[in-house]
Amino acid sequence: MSEAFADMDAQMESTASTTNRVPFGYKRTEVGTVPVDWATQQLRQLGYFLKGNGVKKNEANSGPLACVRYGEIYTRHSDHIREFHSWISPEIANKATRLHYGDLLFAGSGETKDDIGKCVALAIDAEAYAGGDIVILRLTNPNAHSQYLGYALNASNIARQKASFGQGDAVVHISSSALGQVTIPIPPTTEQRAIAEALSDMDSLLESLDTLIAKKRAIKQATMQQLLTGKIRLTEIRSSRDVPTGYKRTEVGMIPEDWEAASLRSCLCAALDYGINAAAVPFDDKLPAYLRITDIGEDNRYRPSPRVSVKHSDSDSFVLAKGDLVFARTGASVGKSYLYNPVDGALVFAGFLVRARPEPAKLDSTYCAYVVQSERYWKWVAAMSSRSGQPGINGQEYGSFRFPLPKICEQRAIASVLSDMDAGITALEQHRDKTRAIKQGMMQQLLTGQIRLK
Repeated sequence: MSEAFADMDAQMESTASTTNRVPFGYKRTEVGTVPVDWATQQLRQLGYFLKGNGVKKNEANSGPLACVRYGEIYTRHSDHIREFHSWISPEIANKATRLHYGDLLFAGSGETKDDIGKCVALAIDAEAYAGGDIVILRLTNPNAHSQYLGYALNASNIARQKASFGQGDAVVHISSSALGQVTIPIPPTTEQRAIAEALSDMDSLLESLDTLIAKKRAIKQATMQQLLTGKIRLTEIRSSRDVPTGYKRTEVGMIPEDWEAASLRSCLCAALDYGINAAAVPFDDKLPAYLRITDIGEDNRYRPSPRVSVKHSDSDSFVLAKGDLVFARTGASVGKSYLYNPVDGALVFAGFLVRARPEPAKLDSTYCAYVVQSERYWKWVAAMSSRSGQPGINGQEYGSFRFPLPKICEQRAIASVLSDMDAGITALEQHRDKTRAIKQGMMQQLLTGQIRLK
């Protein structure tokens, strides 16, 4: 499907560039080339604007009434609101703005001009209210279809218009009068509905994938909790004659009799060490890539944005090897970890990271990587890092972390099960990301009339 949209786009661009003419059946407008039977209108011609009223963060879960806060507009992947995440009391609702089904909600402030004025359409008919920094467009024009506009108002050509109206530096604002000047293409109402339905089907697919991914993650967490405490023993391990049936009480909780409570320090082949203190330089494939705290994603993978390099005479001493784990030792990300993956290429780790090199005969690195994703580990991180004003855990403290340690064969079996679960989740995430890319291609084609729906 994505290939078909891309081919159509390339074909039209080729025709326009070679003839320097507008394709037959299309016309040039202030929002680009659109079909001749489409209109263009400013938002102020479609309805009237209202302003949301303030709802403080500590008021967002104070009662039974639904509320939309402006920050939630940015965190939604969808262009429509089909469920609520904040709830307020009737007293708070009295000072907020009541929403109507079909209202268009714009984020009135943001960090950059590029994302200012993101829009969502209210697609659920329920009593709900808008918090502050939300600009509301209530439609009165019978030719305007709310669900279509929810998609159209986030298209790239419309986003550029909104960005041009953004005001401010540290915090960017956009007013209702500025939004009123934004011009959008308006197809016939039947085509608006058809476009909205097609894109809504893609949103439903994306939502189902998100739900499935969340379910798989929850199952993995529960499985990890059971396996890492020995409450569930794997079949091949449980059938071994060497495995006792009882449990024992230790400083890390109840664990099988054949397990031990070990410190991280006792399982390493070298002392924990800190990374290199050097400035990042623009990425150069002739230099090693630089791994900083900010390059480790919430999923404990290498997620650079952007990728950078390091140029230093001592870099070779800080190159990660297979089996190495690094831990963030300071700041809000303290406790975050990353197990080096050779697929990520040569990485030099930075000074705010601590490296641990497990002894392969005693501690499986992948097993350890799952241990430091567990609930028990994060409770230890919270307790250890809260002893000073600035969160931080040094190498000596990381070395003192104690955890349940099975024999190496069981560690590998546990790691294999959890790795298979992670691989399944990754495959679903890739499918979701590909589906999201297809949806973006569809939006580009449908919202400019390059592909028509009958």
